[in-house]
Amino acid sequence: MPSNETAKTKSALNWRIIKLLIGVGAALLLVLYLAAGYASGGSVRTLTVNREAYRLQVASTPAAQEKGLGDRKSMDAHDGMLFPFPAQSVQCFWMKGMEFPLDIIWLSSDKKIVRMQQDLQPESYPNKYCAVSQYVIELSAGRVAADKLAIGQTLNF
Repeated sequence: MPSNETAKTKSALNWRIIKLLIGVGAALLLVLYLAAGYASGGSVRTLTVNREAYRLQVASTPAAQEKGLGDRKSMDAHDGMLFPFPAQSVQCFWMKGMEFPLDIIWLSSDKKIVRMQQDLQPESYPNKYCAVSQYVIELSAGRVAADKLAIGQTLNF
């Protein structure tokens, strides 16, 4: 029969192992949670323009911003992507990996449209389209014209 001291040592060791397993499990869950947000680019915002509502997937990480919509074959006419940047600076976009045309809208820090590029075709890659902005929105081609968007107009999302 083990001594009382040996039983205490085994019990303490068992608790350490249990704590370690709980810690590893919690870390794994955190990694999976962050990976899910990283892959999707984060949350979704709604943009409403002239009675039209758009679901904007937020590309909030550098990796999500680099990937953008490049992995999709198509996009619903009322879907899009929002690229928020930490500060207003020159933001350049291209059509690398795109398989459908886009309208791109650049907005200042107060969410006023400063530039729009309509009906960009995938074949335009490697051309870059740039503007000083803090936010950029990508929508399906034709939405800028359909919604009669204008330079200086404020968008809310």
